[in-house]
Amino acid sequence: MFRLYRADEHWEGNNSSVSVDSIDASKIAKAVVALPLQNRLAINWCYVVSSNPKKACKSLGVNMSGLFKSIVDGRQMLVNRGV
Repeated sequence: MFRLYRADEHWEGNNSSVSVDSIDASKIAKAVVALPLQNRLAINWCYVVSSNPKKACKSLGVNMSGLFKSIVDGRQMLVNRGV
């Protein structure tokens, strides 16, 4: 159970130097929620989950090219909305 345990000192040097703009993140989250369901789930899978694409295809009921098209279309919708 504790095989991968590391003391706090182990993680201190691994802090990300990239800061997150919370206002921009909020805008993007609101825009993604407004997308059609298929595109929203595909974008969420691509940027948040990033698991096995076959599992994503199965959960969305599409093939690999359908998943790709949903991601591309969702990105374009976000660009068109100015996000």
